[in-house]
Amino acid sequence: SQFEAQREQFKDLDENEAQNIIKLDDNIINRYVQDLYRFFKLHSRRREFISSFDSDFNLLEVDCLEPMLHNTETIQVIAEFYFKNGFFNDAITFYKQMLKNRDAGAHVYQKLGYAYQQQGMLNRAIDNYLKFEIVDENDLWNLKQLALCYRALKQLDKAIEYYSRAIELAPSNVSLNLSLGHCLLENNDTEGALKQYYKVDFMEGARHRAWRPIAWCLFLTGKLKQAGDYYEKIITRDTPTAQDLLNYGHVLQAAGDTGGAIERYRKSLEAQKGDTAAFAKLYIADEKYLARNPSFSPVDYRLILETAISSFTNTKN
Repeated sequence: SQFEAQREQFKDLDENEAQNIIKLDDNIINRYVQDLYRFFKLHSRRREFISSFDSDFNLLEVDCLEPMLHNTETIQVIAEFYFKNGFFNDAITFYKQMLKNRDAGAHVYQKLGYAYQQQGMLNRAIDNYLKFEIVDENDLWNLKQLALCYRALKQLDKAIEYYSRAIELAPSNVSLNLSLGHCLLENNDTEGALKQYYKVDFMEGARHRAWRPIAWCLFLTGKLKQAGDYYEKIITRDTPTAQDLLNYGHVLQAAGDTGGAIERYRKSLEAQKGDTAAFAKLYIADEKYLARNPSFSPVDYRLILETAISSFTNTKN
């Protein structure tokens, strides 16, 4: 009732006066909330009180606010506020309330899906994205989110389907094409992934983004000379990471160049600032890839690890 009375007063004011009052009210509200926050977080007796900042607060459940809030426009404003500021759990509550209104637009399903996605509820996110897809099956953003969710859930066939559909709408999008390659590789279609990465390498704006996955796929398919050439390109024309140097060492080891492999492993250790435990963990985890080589020896594999670490340690000493 006080809000309504204030509204009536505003009608008698000119626009500048009204704006000044609104700014003054905002300042008072902000300072009051800040003072409350300081009290509940910093005051020496704060533990004697229940802090409203430490609990969930659903405006729809406040009896005195219910008559003012239970309309579509207000609920949408609150939902958008929560969504914009990253309070996705609260946004979900209000978007679900909006969907009870038959006039709610299809975009609500998209935003609800994204809120669920940010909360890690991927199956619920997919359900809502699919409901939006019924309205617009060629919405690029919606297709990308579905692909992301399916990939995160390891439903790779579905992820590949949606990335492929998204690429049909944006064929020159480098990130989409790379993501499709990653999904194919995760789905054990190494040859298909390699073809996709080669495609990306020729795309404008790709720069060196496809070199690493190309080199790795060549290694996995036993094309060691070509894989080595790509790792040389990464070292000479890009900034190699510890992982790049480790992978190059694997290529050289598989090719029978033990000395070259140890040298690359040593440089990988340098890039990891001498963290031998982290290096050994990464090295051992890759044993299954080197084991594909017919000449692989588990004994030699561990000896090379020990030699690489010993070489690095001796160099430092």
